[in-house]
Amino acid sequence: MRRRQRQWCVIVGTAVMLAGAGLLGRTSPGSERPRHAQTVPQSTGSPSSKADLKPVVADDRLLNAPPVVTIGPDGTGDVAFDTAIPTPACRVYVGTLVPSTVLDTPFFPVSVRESISEPALSHRVKFDVRRLETWLPAADAPAVREGDLYVRLELYDSRTATARYFERRVHVAVASGRYEQRTTLLSGPVVDQVTTTSALVSWNADAPVAGVVELWSGDARRKIGEFPTSAPGDHPVVKVVGLTAGTSYQYRVRLSDSTGKGAVNTGRRYSFATAPPAGGSFAFMFMSDGRASAGGGFANFNGVNAEVTVRLLADGYRRGSRFALFGGDLASGYTSSVEHFRMMLDTWKLATDPVAHNMPIYEGFGNHESLHDFYVDGKGARYSTDKLGEHSSEGEFAARFVNPENGPEAEVRDGVVGPPYKGTVYSFDYGNSHFVMLNLDYWFTVGGPARDPGLAWKLLGGNREGYIMANQLAWLDRDLAAARARGVANIFVAGHEPVFPLGGHVADSMWWGGLDDAALPSGDVRTMRTQFLATLSRYGVIAIMVGHEHVYGRMVIDANVDPQVRKPITQFVSGGAGAPFYAKDESVPWAKAVNTFAPVNHYLMFTVTPTGVSFEAVDLDGRVFDKGVLR
Repeated sequence: MRRRQRQWCVIVGTAVMLAGAGLLGRTSPGSERPRHAQTVPQSTGSPSSKADLKPVVADDRLLNAPPVVTIGPDGTGDVAFDTAIPTPACRVYVGTLVPSTVLDTPFFPVSVRESISEPALSHRVKFDVRRLETWLPAADAPAVREGDLYVRLELYDSRTATARYFERRVHVAVASGRYEQRTTLLSGPVVDQVTTTSALVSWNADAPVAGVVELWSGDARRKIGEFPTSAPGDHPVVKVVGLTAGTSYQYRVRLSDSTGKGAVNTGRRYSFATAPPAGGSFAFMFMSDGRASAGGGFANFNGVNAEVTVRLLADGYRRGSRFALFGGDLASGYTSSVEHFRMMLDTWKLATDPVAHNMPIYEGFGNHESLHDFYVDGKGARYSTDKLGEHSSEGEFAARFVNPENGPEAEVRDGVVGPPYKGTVYSFDYGNSHFVMLNLDYWFTVGGPARDPGLAWKLLGGNREGYIMANQLAWLDRDLAAARARGVANIFVAGHEPVFPLGGHVADSMWWGGLDDAALPSGDVRTMRTQFLATLSRYGVIAIMVGHEHVYGRMVIDANVDPQVRKPITQFVSGGAGAPFYAKDESVPWAKAVNTFAPVNHYLMFTVTPTGVSFEAVDLDGRVFDKGVLR
């Protein structure tokens, strides 16, 4: 796991959804072109090298930096922030958590309007938090109340004529009417990589401090132990060990002061359950594509559709899911700013915290997880390619999540080392099953004129959306062979790009309109797909779960679809976590093999028993609209 130290894990940033296709001259439903991307005059020249391209900036943040929130000893609060464009008076909501809910649910009794008459770039709003004192829970110390305050900003973005919301936590303690602002968990704690005997607990704090994970039995009658951080940090990962399979536990995080003795933040208690033994039953969920959409409100919460994504995750958790796989497009992405990219991913983390406190979420990498370098040519055609090194899309993504790091080594093309795979390609066992998360948008480059399907890759290098390069393919073969050697009953593969697209992405994914030209960089798409399918079939993969297309679609891939497939594989396209919907494409050769197609917000729930696997597709109202048996 990556343990990169960060001094903040904010949830503020861009308010405008940047869809990569629109940015790069390719239109997809719901996409928008960035309003601050630079352009160049039209000319008749065609680029022949990277030197013919002009670098441009894509960064549509509304807030320039995280808001600074301070709470004075008398309970007076203050929030200060700067905006990228002059912004009218904002409204600040201040609240805390409802104590009786299972999942963290903030409510906001305090509401204050900023006292300015003209749009401004710098903003400062004062508020009174004393009305919240009685809502804060009693602390371990006598006569002390302690808890998190939630400070939510509502701003108007004139560029899109919409309201934008941003949020930040601050931890306070109050005794005898005096308030003390303390070290805050900006996101977390969350539980990850739960096995039969262990779990990982991590968080992001606003300062590097020491902490301890306290563990109780499921009924909280018996304290089992304490697991300290190895050193003070702002993004520690603590391994909790000595657990029993198929057992529920409660835990909380307690942060210490600089001496390591006094507690400065005692969090709420949360629960999780360890994995069952190999013969036990369990349920898990899959969903994808939670990036921002139209509709106002939390449909675009700093690049995340926080309304739909959170509701679906919460419903799956309440129905008994033990963990979730999220197949990518967490946020809108498509930015050239490292800070902007971090802000959007941190927004997703904070929004999903209520569920992630209690249930592991395995995050996948999609095309909107895009921290790119952007260019235009002399004709105004747009291009982008993944950054390399530490600040690549993959590197920044892996630093923010606690996923397994057993993936392949980075690819090398024309002497250039690509981004790291660690944390974006990985696998794990759970119960009697094996799970693989692939990065199907690794090192991707897009753009240029449609008439030349190889130009962007010749100029900028990189890879094609949906194309699996050699190291990842070889790693997959080794990983699946090892899983079968261990005797797993079921293998599930997840990722972002469909093997057989059926909606808005037949021009890319693993099809590219039928492209199969080995002379083009990553151009032998159909040949690569055949090799991929042969690997899945050889090891008896039961299902591949993807997103990218914002619909639900189910089809069986068998020898009638591709002759290389000896053992049928069910493809689930499940991109219903909040991104704008797509229509069905009837032009693809496999259109008649699609069993079910529905543009609807939804998630998939799989139930695994010692004797079989079944699935349900569940919509936003909790209705099961498709179901079946896989084995």
